[in-house]
Amino acid sequence: MTTAPERPRARRSAGDLLRAGAALSVLAALLIGVPWALPALTGPLLPAGVPAGDAVAAALTSPDAGALVRLLPVLAAWAAWAAFTACVAAEIAAQARNRPTPRLPGLRWGQVAAAKLVPAVAVGLGRGAGLADVVPASEAILAATPVEAAATGARTGAPAAAADAGEPADDPGTYTTRRHDTYIGIAQEQLGDRARYSEIIDLNVGREMPDGTVLTGEEFLEPGWPLLLPTDDRDEDDPAEEGDEDGDPDGAEPPAPDGARRTGAGAPAPASPAAAGTGANAAPDRRGNRRRRTEPTGEKTDQAVPAVKVAGYSAPLAVGLLGLLDARRLLQQRRRRPGHRIVQPTDDALVAAEETMRHAADPAGVGLLDQALRSLAARAARTGRPLPPLLGARVTPRDCELLLAAEDEDETGAEPLAPFQAVDGCTWRLDPGDEALLGRGEAAAVPGPCPGLVTLGRDAAGAHLFVDLTRAAAVNLTGAPEHVREVLTALALELAASAWAGRIGVTAVGFGDELPALLRTDRPDRLRHTGTVSACLDRIELLARDLHDGAEQGEERPTEIILSARPIARGDLRRLRDIASAAPDLPLGIVAAAGDDRHLPTDWTLDAAPEAVVTLPGTERTVLLQRMTAEQSDQVAAVLGAAARTRSAPAEGWEAVPPEPDGADADAEEERPHDPADPADPEEERTDPGEPAPPLPALADPAAPCIRILGPIGITGVDTRKLEAGKRRALVELACLLKLKPGRTPDQISRTLGGPRGPWSASTRAAGLSRLRSWLGRDGDERPYFPNLTGGVYALADTIGCDWTDFQALARYGVDNAGPAGTAALHQALDLVRGAPFADAAPERYAWAEPLKPAITAAVADVAHVLATRHTARGEFDAAREVLTAALENDPAAELLHRDLVRLEHRAGDPGAVDRAVQGLTAALDRLALAPDPETRRLVERLRPRWG
Repeated sequence: MTTAPERPRARRSAGDLLRAGAALSVLAALLIGVPWALPALTGPLLPAGVPAGDAVAAALTSPDAGALVRLLPVLAAWAAWAAFTACVAAEIAAQARNRPTPRLPGLRWGQVAAAKLVPAVAVGLGRGAGLADVVPASEAILAATPVEAAATGARTGAPAAAADAGEPADDPGTYTTRRHDTYIGIAQEQLGDRARYSEIIDLNVGREMPDGTVLTGEEFLEPGWPLLLPTDDRDEDDPAEEGDEDGDPDGAEPPAPDGARRTGAGAPAPASPAAAGTGANAAPDRRGNRRRRTEPTGEKTDQAVPAVKVAGYSAPLAVGLLGLLDARRLLQQRRRRPGHRIVQPTDDALVAAEETMRHAADPAGVGLLDQALRSLAARAARTGRPLPPLLGARVTPRDCELLLAAEDEDETGAEPLAPFQAVDGCTWRLDPGDEALLGRGEAAAVPGPCPGLVTLGRDAAGAHLFVDLTRAAAVNLTGAPEHVREVLTALALELAASAWAGRIGVTAVGFGDELPALLRTDRPDRLRHTGTVSACLDRIELLARDLHDGAEQGEERPTEIILSARPIARGDLRRLRDIASAAPDLPLGIVAAAGDDRHLPTDWTLDAAPEAVVTLPGTERTVLLQRMTAEQSDQVAAVLGAAARTRSAPAEGWEAVPPEPDGADADAEEERPHDPADPADPEEERTDPGEPAPPLPALADPAAPCIRILGPIGITGVDTRKLEAGKRRALVELACLLKLKPGRTPDQISRTLGGPRGPWSASTRAAGLSRLRSWLGRDGDERPYFPNLTGGVYALADTIGCDWTDFQALARYGVDNAGPAGTAALHQALDLVRGAPFADAAPERYAWAEPLKPAITAAVADVAHVLATRHTARGEFDAAREVLTAALENDPAAELLHRDLVRLEHRAGDPGAVDRAVQGLTAALDRLALAPDPETRRLVERLRPRWG
């Protein structure tokens, strides 16, 4: 005889008992206390007995002295009590029969309260099915948040008969609902712990069911819906499995359950019986569903998505654009006035566009290719061998291959040049350990050998495939005009922003008239626009004539690339042939749209359709072409345009930051060194010494977890031993995101934290959310530090601290209060700074935090400036010097602080220290390849002659 598996015993925490007691008290007060109190409070308004008919008629026909008006609220109170009592009764009756609670018209307010109180009592008292199987309204009534690309839409469509029988779904790790199922009931029976119902909601929110319903967590479950179930072991797409070298011990404890106190000691609770059976032979539960350890991975969104699918354009293009953006923001920061902030986009679409760029970027792979090519050129020059006939390259973040053109059997079969090794006759692979691979500093001094190298797209494995357009010479693009323009736009911007391009001229013909403006302040000569091919050929003919006449002998040859959205006319084609004949050594490449009767005579004809997979001529390699849509181009232009605005804007709450001395004030201040007999700081003189200082701002509770980003990233007040090995970095980033950008939808979390591989899948997101909730634990009142999904969004509890939040509170208090208390608060704020913001973030992480960094850096500089100004005015030069020196260690490019230091040493009357301060400024800017700001040069020119 087969014995049914024992129903797993629910675990009740102290929090469950406290919530049950509170809910029972509220129910008793409302159901018993209200009818007991109302007669005592309203007795005089009601008759002592049942009135006779004459008394009723007399009351209705005689003038009212105000009694009826006083009676109406009493009647309304009794009606509300009766309605709420009916809601509670309906809730208890429905759950006792394990049925969904019926909707009572007009009584949603009462049903919401009853749905919160009744299940809380049932869960705390440990009841099994029925009463405990309803989701509390406070957790379940959620705003619908459809998840787009990241949502997993399992549409298995199990028939209702199978659902009623409780048959397992087709995919492992799923459960097919049957009549009367609830989230809590499924968590109890499938996971052995009703408290894990929130994990099921996290995992399934946003998924579309076979009947078209999009799950939000508030719905009644219908038979036949396939739900994903969380498991103890996560899938391969776990948010922290790869690249997490944080030194977490291999023997770290698993996450504690939600009910465990964060500060509690001891081992975690044992795994539930439902979770113990794993593998294909796991014992079925009481409904016949088999549970396996692995998450379902058959859905498309559970797979890693190449960045070309996410952004559409290549990592080298993203790296080039981000190089321009970061350089412009650095200039913005250097020109920023005290108390101001740089201009940054605030529109959600533009913020998301920058995140997409940072996710698509692969600086490691791009830098490796550049370093390898320059090392190859240096080796060829040193050995006297020619460079190989390079057709292109294939690059991943850790590997680099050169693809050689099969033009000359002797050349392609020759011994490879270090630091490369031969794979076959047409492929060389980089040996990263070869001593011929130059360091980045050495390699930067070698001219790049392939200015026309550009990304075509990605292959099936996600590797970037490059082609040298000057080697291919001519490429036709077929397809719809808008698709051709998208491909050409990506090629044009990548070539123009390339770090290895050197002397290159890119001409956009018939498209992209707005593109040159994007680069006018950074690469003004690289990208041009013309309406016709003929117009750009005039310039190229002059270059060819100069090269033919020897004018370019001994110089780097300029590379010319023509990108045309219009088919090449026959007359222009003849001119191109003449140019090639007159100057065969001119590096020239052309990519043009192909017409029905007008196309370039070449084997290189590529389909520009978005989903077309094309094969590179002469190879068996396939690629999905990169592209930049018109919308993406507009967004990139807006982001770069905002960064080009060097005039800063006043920051709210920082208006009291003193400006730098200017004009006559600067001359008067700089004319005289400090006299110890000078009066104290004029700001402090205006402060009434008898007036008490305002109270200090409230800071984070030291007993609660605290997120730290002002330096190396981490969370204090949590036990790392509760995590499995290798999980800390991803969970810390998730916590930082939810603290600094609260109110994130499931879809936003997936897209923001997905990184270069694409958005997180629903299962990956649910695993991360569940682990973080367990890790953070609960406060002293048993409230979770990371609540469940509320209103369709996630956010950490307000009691979670953050050093950036505390810094802002202390800084604004100190800036607004010039007395000793304010100065002490500013020092306390600076003590929170342990380095640059997000100092140890891995390159592929925290892309979402990049827009925050300028604001944090500016705030720290402003606090140091205020303190230096106050201490210098009081003659406290050592204190001012200490503040500035510490701040400049974290931000050596802060010229505002360098100027403060120069003024400080001048006021101290030490000419040698002035020179040392100027030399320190010059050295810091040299290391960053920056020139002094005009304001800095004017200050040095004013002060140095006076010491000459």
